[in-house]
Parts: sequence; structure tokens; C-alpha cells
Amino acid sequence: MVAFAPVMYVGNQNSLFATLFMKYGIDTILENELWHVIFFKKGENLFDDLINKYSPVIVEHIPRTTWAFV
Repeated sequence: MVAFAPVMYVGNQNSLFATLFMKYGIDTILENELWHVIFFKKGENLFDDLINKYSPVIVEHIPRTTWAFV
């Protein structure tokens, strides 16, 4: 693969829900408030450590299954 890029952008969506999110800045509020939920931090808790440790192995061995979930 050459590169990864965002495949979706909220500004390109036509739905009323996405438009309201952008108009009132809810997307940035959610990003700032839910930052700890969006990303798995190393050492945060046991679940995050397991995800960080085993996800590269899982992606390497069963990539198609992983991409099906993504």
C-alpha cells in the first residue's frame, strides 16, 4: 500500500445530523471529551494493554477478518 488517508470527512456528508454536528461544533466537543475512549493508551488499564499487545499480531495473521470489522 502506498498510503492511508481519511475515507470520510464530516464536511462532505449530506445528512442533517452531520450538518448540525458541524454547525454547533459538537464534533470537536466530542473529540475533546471522549479522547480517552477513542484511543487505547499503553498502561491505562489491562484491556488497553491487551489490545496494544495483541492487535498487531492479529492484524498480521488474519488481515481480511480484521478489515471486515473495520
